[in-house]
Amino acid sequence: MKSKEELIELLKYDVIGFNEYRNETSQKIDLGGADLIEATLYKADLGSANLYGATLYRADLRQANLRGADLRGAILYGAVLENANLYRADLGNANLSRANLYAADLTEAKLIGANLANAKLIGTILHEAILTQATLTQALMYDADLTFADLRGADLRGSNSHSAKVYGAKIDNSMAITIVKSIGVTIKGV
Repeated sequence: MKSKEELIELLKYDVIGFNEYRNETSQKIDLGGADLIEATLYKADLGSANLYGATLYRADLRQANLRGADLRGAILYGAVLENANLYRADLGNANLSRANLYAADLTEAKLIGANLANAKLIGTILHEAILTQATLTQALMYDADLTFADLRGADLRGSNSHSAKVYGAKIDNSMAITIVKSIGVTIKGV
């Protein structure tokens, strides 16, 4: 069984070896508070991992498996999460400012109070995601799937949601409804 420090070093310098280790062991992956600044974690298997409060500033997490991961309070500023699997991940109060989440899957993810200012959510799947009190100012959400998402209290000022799907989304903030309507998005069932 590897220590937290050994897991961090393995992940930073040998993602393939880290993934192989995950396949060979049932060890719970605890990387809470880890310093992974600008780490290349392409295709890393971090499913169900504890990354609470981890610093992933400008990390490359393209195609990473973060399914069910605990990323509460994590710093993902400028991180690249293209095509990443964040199904049911908990990103409460995480900083995702300027993150690139192109085509990422955040189905049923918890983003309560998360900062997604200036984030790229192009083609991102946020079906049934919880975005209450989230900051989405200046976010690009072209073709994003926000069906049945909970956007109550979210700040969408200056965001662009062209062609976004918002059917059944929960929106109680009149400002958010005004913004969504002003960009021509269909809001059936809201």
